[in-house]
Amino acid sequence: MLWDLKQAPDIIENKEIYIMKNSKIAAVALVAAMALSMTACGAKTEETVAETSAEETVVETTVEETVAETTAAETVAETEAEETAATEPSIDEDLVGTWSAEIEGASIVYIFNDDATGSMVMTEEGEEIEIPFTYNVPEQGTITLTIEMFGETNSTDGSYAVDGDTLTIDDGTDSVDFTRE
Repeated sequence: MLWDLKQAPDIIENKEIYIMKNSKIAAVALVAAMALSMTACGAKTEETVAETSAEETVVETTVEETVAETTAAETVAETEAEETAATEPSIDEDLVGTWSAEIEGASIVYIFNDDATGSMVMTEEGEEIEIPFTYNVPEQGTITLTIEMFGETNSTDGSYAVDGDTLTIDDGTDSVDFTRE
C-alpha cells in the first residue's frame, strides 16, 4: 500500500468541482456581458432600467465568484494537505533500531532508521549482501517495505509487533522473530 489509491477519487472529484465552478462563473459573466450589449440598443428609459438590472447582476455574479473562489481555494488547500500527509512516511519509534535473526543458517539483520530508511543485511557462508529500503507504517502494526533494485521498485506489506526486545515480522507467509541488538 505504497500509495493510498482510495484518495484518488476524492482528489479527482475536488478538481472536477473546481473546474465546474469556474465554468459556471464564466457562463454567468458571458450572460451579463450579453445583457449589457443588448441593452445598449434599446430606448433611453429601457437603457437605465437595463443598466441597473445589469449592475445588480454583475454585483450578484461578483459575490458568487468570490464565494466560489474561496471555496475552491479551501478545497485545493485541503487536497494539498491530504496529499502531503499521504506521501510522507510514518514510522513507529519502537521499530527504530537494529534487529537480527538466524534463519536456516543465514544471519538477517534489519536496520530501521528514524527517517523511514533502512537496510537488510543478509550473511550466509561468509558472504554479505546489503539491501537498502524505505519503509512506512501506515498504522500501528502494519508495515510496507519498498526496495529499489535494478531499476525496479518492489513493495511488500506485512504486519509487525514489538514486545520488549523482540520484533515479530509476518509477511503473510512466514513469521520471524528478531532480537534487538
